[in-house]
Amino acid sequence: IIFLKEKPSLFTWVIIFVAIISMLTIGWGSYSTSGIFGDSMALIVAILMGASGVLVRYFKDIDLVPAGFVGCLLAGLYSLPFEIEFNLTNVQIIYLSLMCFIMLPIPFIVMTIAPKYTPAYQVYLIFLLESVLGTAWVWIVINEVPSLNTIIGGSSLLFSVLIYMILETRK
Repeated sequence: IIFLKEKPSLFTWVIIFVAIISMLTIGWGSYSTSGIFGDSMALIVAILMGASGVLVRYFKDIDLVPAGFVGCLLAGLYSLPFEIEFNLTNVQIIYLSLMCFIMLPIPFIVMTIAPKYTPAYQVYLIFLLESVLGTAWVWIVINEVPSLNTIIGGSSLLFSVLIYMILETRK
């Protein structure tokens, strides 16, 4: 609204509000004084992700995909000094390589390109599904059962964004 002069509809604001409540519900059990650092970092990441969508939309004539690669490279270089011992098998190294070089870059490339063609608020509403779908994958693959708050908040988020996508694509 401030930088892009794009005005979401009232329905979009309602969905954004439902998404915020859903995300708060998902994380409800983790809010404590001992987890405040992690919660603060998650909030900062969310704010910066939103800002990146606004920047991509604002500078839509500039290809910012290379900036995503530079960001991934800088994050990798930042982690090098930390002494972490990995005892990985060859199969785990292959899976890790696939994740780092294919499964992570593709969504970031899409997130860098999509706001050029659609309002950033729509892109990031859909991006919120990652928190639900990621939890579902962990549940399916590792059999780590999510908390009741996560199931309630995730279901609310999933259905509200699904309804939003269906009604918006009909326009």
